[in-house]
Amino acid sequence: MFLLSLVAPVAEAQEFTLEGTDEKYLTKAYAYGWLYDYSLLRILERGVGRLYAYDNSTVEIDGYRAGASHCYAYDSSTVDISFGRIARLMLYDNSLLQASGGEVMGLVAYDKSLANISSAQFSSILAYDSSSLDISGGSVQSLTGYNSSSMRISGGWFGRIELENDSQLKVEGETEAYGVDVRDNSQLTVIEGTIEGAVTARDSSTVIMEGGKISSGSLRAEENSRITITNGKVGYILVASDDAHVTMSGGVIEQSVQLYYNSSFSISGGTINEFISSGGNSQVDITGGSIGGSISVLGNSTLNISGNSTMRYIEARDNSIVNISQGNLDFGIRAFYNSTVTLYGYDFEASNGLELIEIDIIDGVSQYKVIGGSGTLSGKWFGEDESWTMHIVQNEATATIMAIPEPTTLALLGLGGLALLRKRRGTFLSEKLQAKS
Repeated sequence: MFLLSLVAPVAEAQEFTLEGTDEKYLTKAYAYGWLYDYSLLRILERGVGRLYAYDNSTVEIDGYRAGASHCYAYDSSTVDISFGRIARLMLYDNSLLQASGGEVMGLVAYDKSLANISSAQFSSILAYDSSSLDISGGSVQSLTGYNSSSMRISGGWFGRIELENDSQLKVEGETEAYGVDVRDNSQLTVIEGTIEGAVTARDSSTVIMEGGKISSGSLRAEENSRITITNGKVGYILVASDDAHVTMSGGVIEQSVQLYYNSSFSISGGTINEFISSGGNSQVDITGGSIGGSISVLGNSTLNISGNSTMRYIEARDNSIVNISQGNLDFGIRAFYNSTVTLYGYDFEASNGLELIEIDIIDGVSQYKVIGGSGTLSGKWFGEDESWTMHIVQNEATATIMAIPEPTTLALLGLGGLALLRKRRGTFLSEKLQAKS
């Protein structure tokens, strides 16, 4: 946080114009200044009220008491500030800012302009129209990218950051930022650094975490957005809703993953320290990784476990579906309220209050329903000789737990065939269970 104490200089002269190879070293105040055709202005002291640079001209501000109230750069012109102050700086038409020090109240970049900032203080920066920012130091209270702008941050301090309309931000150095909002098909990539506040992706945007840390706020994906986590740490919770999709192959989520409204979460590696909760027709696919707590599958949601992963227990309720074809089953299962849990393997055995009842034969292979409120179920996975044992903590009367030793279903257990498998089992179970009753 900083306070920009720029006071417009009292003009000692009205105006000046530079053209061609003209050079001017400024030590007094002017009301207006114009630069054309590769001319050079170096402000060493005092400054200009309104300064206009055209045609590859250059403005250098290099004095503690030097500056400009308003500076406009056009036509590939350059503004270079190492000391001093600018109240408002506007870049147009591929113009360039080089900032190694000083203070700028507001920077606005248009038309593929470029800003290289290594050490300076900014109240706000707005980037439009495919402009580019490369920031390696300094501080920015508010940073916003619009209209396909591109930003790279490798150092510095930032307040709120916003990306809109196909903009991109890459955070890849020791950086501290307080919240990022990603909207309208924009993309945030975090490689290194710390984001203290929440990170939210909306409107088909993307967040990629390859490292770094979101320390105290949540990581959220909404409205068909995507999050990919390969490394790094989320210090609070991850939330996906409204057709969002999250893929995790590494890294750590310190607390929980929560899914709502047709969202999906796929984990093949990494650690979730607490629980996963899935509701509202959402889907969880587990092929690896570690979950420190439980997995709750609610409200017509689906859980598919087809790889080794650790967790405490699974709770299925409210018409949800659980499919298990591989994994470490040293956990318990609770099934309630019309949910269906199906295990695909062979050599099934039930004990301690459970029994297996054959309800059909498909392709010469018996299909079993688990009967009983609680007990122990054991078996083997296809292609494996080692037995597993799991605890059925609660099998509520309206729920269904199935044991299917049917090798032909293995092809269906790929993600593309799960919907077909789910439909087939639902029709089959409703018919057979009615016949048994």
